[in-house]
Amino acid sequence: MFVILFCPRCGTQVKEDASFCPNCGAPLAKQPVTPLPKIESSFERYFSRPFIYCIILSAVLIFSVLIVGGISGEQITVNEAQQIQMEFEAEFRKWTALDFFFSNMLNTLISFVPVIGSVWMLYAQYNTGYIFGNLAKAYEVNFFLVTALTLASPTGLLEYSAYTLALSESFILVYFTLKKNLGKRLLKQTWKTLLIVI
Repeated sequence: MFVILFCPRCGTQVKEDASFCPNCGAPLAKQPVTPLPKIESSFERYFSRPFIYCIILSAVLIFSVLIVGGISGEQITVNEAQQIQMEFEAEFRKWTALDFFFSNMLNTLISFVPVIGSVWMLYAQYNTGYIFGNLAKAYEVNFFLVTALTLASPTGLLEYSAYTLALSESFILVYFTLKKNLGKRLLKQTWKTLLIVI
């Protein structure tokens, strides 16, 4: 594509198809205009296609393991479930909001570690589902309803999103290790995931 907008001699604006400058008469040589390369935004680089795949995989895995844990947790008797429920409630009455935050944060930080962190996160989600199943049995309510209401709550959405992102980062770090480009991911993107998760 050839475009001339200004005369190179006198600077007068000229029409695109002009052969001579209307002001000074200088011949206008056509020069190619090279398009500027597309520059990806930081947002686009962060949400790369492989990372989006990791997010989808993580969300499905966490939800599936949570459900499996819950179904397992419901398999106990009502008396056993009520005993666990009393112990659970007695223990967590001692906890403050900061205790919950730091406990969840520790679990999440561990899950950033490739492979080991992924196993840890899925184990933690299984245990969470198991407790949900126990509590559903103790209160004689539907486990799926309890899980849906918990995940739909603001706290549940924040936790589920943070866990999903952390697990996704663990997966993408494995991907970048295999591509022999781990340092680039760690320096340019992993810290963003860490800040979002916190």
